[in-house]
Amino acid sequence: RVLDLNSLKIVVYIDGTCSVCLSELSFWREFIEEVSNNGLDCKFLIYIYTKDIETMRDYLTLVNFHYPVIIDLKSQLPQKNTLFDKRFQVFLLNESNEVILIGNPTMNHDLRNTYINVIKDINKKNIEIKDHEL
Repeated sequence: RVLDLNSLKIVVYIDGTCSVCLSELSFWREFIEEVSNNGLDCKFLIYIYTKDIETMRDYLTLVNFHYPVIIDLKSQLPQKNTLFDKRFQVFLLNESNEVILIGNPTMNHDLRNTYINVIKDINKKNIEIKDHEL
């Protein structure tokens, strides 16, 4: 399956050596389902840093996380991203890959709602633009 990167997307970075960080996967599973169930167009790029692919695969199965992930064996995402900071491991990017929201919604319910509202607003604007073009 090909992922359209010219769309709204959330980039998530999870340190697979951190058990607390890995526990966030249940939040992401529910968040992805909520976005999908509301018919919102937003892709998820979930990067997990680990050196043990097999153990991570087993863990993902164990916690019932069946969405695609990108295994970052060398922790390259934070090394190559100048915006990256341990406090900000989640980014909402627009269709042009510009950062429009930074922060981890797993830690803050208000931020979670902000992500949902921004995604809804952008989806609504995109629908209005497409309708206008017809």
